Amino acid sequence: MNATGLSWLAGTRWYVPPQNLLAYLCDRALEDMQPVADQTIWSIISASNGQFQGTSTTKLWTRNPAGWMAALGTTTNAMSGTIAENGDITIVFTPDDPDQATTTGYGHLRQVEGEWRMEMQMATGTGALALHWAYMTGWMEGDPAPPELTHLPDPQLRSDEWRWIAGPQWRAVDEELFPRGAAFTIGSYRNGYFRGEGTVAAGDSLRVAGSVTPEGMLYILFSVAGEPAVARRGAVQGSGQTGRMEWTAPEGGPVIGSATPR
Repeated sequence: MNATGLSWLAGTRWYVPPQNLLAYLCDRALEDMQPVADQTIWSIISASNGQFQGTSTTKLWTRNPAGWMAALGTTTNAMSGTIAENGDITIVFTPDDPDQATTTGYGHLRQVEGEWRMEMQMATGTGALALHWAYMTGWMEGDPAPPELTHLPDPQLRSDEWRWIAGPQWRAVDEELFPRGAAFTIGSYRNGYFRGEGTVAAGDSLRVAGSVTPEGMLYILFSVAGEPAVARRGAVQGSGQTGRMEWTAPEGGPVIGSATPR
C-alpha cells in the first residue's frame, strides 16, 4: 500500500476499534478528567497527491448515575488531511457548527496487527476538551456498523508500555510556558492516557494531561496557573531513570521542551 499516492483512500471509511473507544473529557484548565466512549467514523471522499478530503462524525457516550451509557451528542466535521512520505498525518477538522473551534489532529500511517491504521492523537472542543488517541481502522464494505454502547468497554489495554511514567517526579522545561523550569508527577495512567500536577519555578500551579501511543508518540497538554491548556507534541523514550520526554509545538519544528524523571 502506497502511503503517498493515496488514491487507495478514496471511498474508504474508518472507525475506532473497541480497544480505543476510551477517551476523556476535561475542562480547559485540566482540573477534572472524566472517562467517555468516543466512536468516530471517517468517510474519505477524495484522495490524491498526498492529500485527502472527507467528513467525520463523532458520537460520545458517558456513564449516567444508573450505570448505563448515555449519548452526549453527535458532532460532524469536514476533513482535510495530508500524509507525508514518511507516513506522518495531519488532519484539519472543520465543524459544521460555526460556534465550535477547528481542530488539528496528528498521527502516523502504520501497520498494526497486519492492517494499515491511522494512528491519531488530538484534543477537540471549545468549552470542554475531548482527549482521544486511536488506531483508526478501515471499515470494509459489508462490515457491520459499530454497535450502540451499553457500557464503557475495557478490553485489553492498547498502550500499557508506558505505565512507568506515572510515579516519578519529572523535571521539565518549556521555552514558552515555563522557561525557568517545572516539576510534576503523573498520578494516573490508563490505556495511554495520563494526568498529573506540579508547580513551575515561579510557584504557580501546573496541570498536565495527555496521551502516549504504544510507539511512544506523545500528545501533552499543559495548564499553568489555571490558564487554558496549551498543546505540545513529541515522544517518550527509555524507561525509569533513563526515560525522557521531548516535545515541539503541535505543528512540529524544533524541540522546545523536555522532561526527565528525578
